[in-house]
Amino acid sequence: MLAPLAALVLVAIPVLGAGALTVWAGGTQTTVDAGSTEATVLIGAAVAGFVGPILIFVAAAVLLSVGSLAVIVGVYFDAETVEAADVGWQPNPLLFMLVTLFFQPFAFYYLYKRHQYVVDWVDSGRWATVAGVSAVLSTLFVVAGLVLDTVLGRMGLALVLVGLGAIVIAPFPYALYRDSTYVRLNSGSWQPNPGLTLPVALGSLLLGPIGYLPVSVFYLVKRRGALAAA
Repeated sequence: MLAPLAALVLVAIPVLGAGALTVWAGGTQTTVDAGSTEATVLIGAAVAGFVGPILIFVAAAVLLSVGSLAVIVGVYFDAETVEAADVGWQPNPLLFMLVTLFFQPFAFYYLYKRHQYVVDWVDSGRWATVAGVSAVLSTLFVVAGLVLDTVLGRMGLALVLVGLGAIVIAPFPYALYRDSTYVRLNSGSWQPNPGLTLPVALGSLLLGPIGYLPVSVFYLVKRRGALAAA
């Protein structure tokens, strides 16, 4: 389920590399003299920007395919284990596997139902710090990159910052998921379902900082009040 986060990091790497090469060449959107060292570096950045994404696309496609297969197989065997356990819910392993095979997001529904009946661990509360730092740093990197590009024309540095922002936000959904297992066991007024927290956190990444920053603020404020009242 977290394979898209690894794919995000893979995609961010060539962006980061192309930005670093552009910074080395001067870091602006202005032209350089043909034959100069800066021109050579920019040509290298352009080639890397063309070849890199192709290689990354192949690697990301393989990663997502393996992750998809792992989710399908994992749902089946986990459902078998839950069905045999005395937890008040007996999911049909074959049914859940087949539905997940044709509609991969159904795995999130399985995870949600699973966490209604199964408590896997009492985790550390430090994951909240990881989630908060991830969201704040990523927002700062992305916003700074956009400002540098649109206002100052520093395209190279902007690419570096946006690439860093994409890498830094990758742990955010997992950290929020792990922390919600801690909150549900240590809060009397709010027991967030980790199976819901994960897809919400993943979905918020699609909107960039305007998505994941509000989600992190809401969660952390809600968490603080719930644990304080416990």
